Amino acid sequence: EVNINLKNKVSELSSIIKPDPVFSTIKYRNALNYFKNGKYIQSAKIFKQSLISNPPYSVKDNLLFGLGMSHYKLGNISLVSKPLSRLIKEYPDSEKWFMSHVILALTNYRQREKSQALYVLDQGLKKNPPYFIRSVMQNLIDLIQEKNVDAGS
Repeated sequence: EVNINLKNKVSELSSIIKPDPVFSTIKYRNALNYFKNGKYIQSAKIFKQSLISNPPYSVKDNLLFGLGMSHYKLGNISLVSKPLSRLIKEYPDSEKWFMSHVILALTNYRQREKSQALYVLDQGLKKNPPYFIRSVMQNLIDLIQEKNVDAGS
């Protein structure tokens, strides 16, 4: 009888306690391939799943960037800022850090939040980006400010 009770308790606990999800390198590669092939719904889904599956620190920034970019490409503008803002905050040394500023600024601009877009770009410029990214940021600032002038005239 004790043995049956113990089996019942183990069975009950097994249904309640779920094992931690495990990060899959294969799924991660699939997400990257889906993204490269323009299948952004699939890539967003897998990037999101991979983020909650205990990924190694070394790929988290890529997962966040991939998730944000997938949503950007899908036009899900309201879903872009959370992963990119997290990347900017938690991964300041990421190679995706500067581009996250650019995409986040574009997202803010598309949401008609011009001052926020300018702020994000300014924050990125303070960290001395490589020349190409710096010129992209500066051109975007000029474009946003030019639009502001046009709107006022």
